[in-house]
Amino acid sequence: GNSMQKGDKVKVTLRFRGREMVHSEIGMNIVNRFVEDLKEHASPEKMPVHDGKTIVVVMNPIGEKPKG
Repeated sequence: GNSMQKGDKVKVTLRFRGREMVHSEIGMNIVNRFVEDLKEHASPEKMPVHDGKTIVVVMNPIGEKPKG
């Protein structure tokens, strides 16, 4: 199975290169859509953080962590 099915957190990083920084609002929209698309399976640990040339969000799986 994948990491979230195993109960692991998943870190999503969107990195801008060169002149892409001009469109950072588009990047934030992409990350927010990703969070929205995964809302049935995972929730963000906190809101996406725009830090220089990256936008980062850590997703926590919803549900119980498997035992063992």
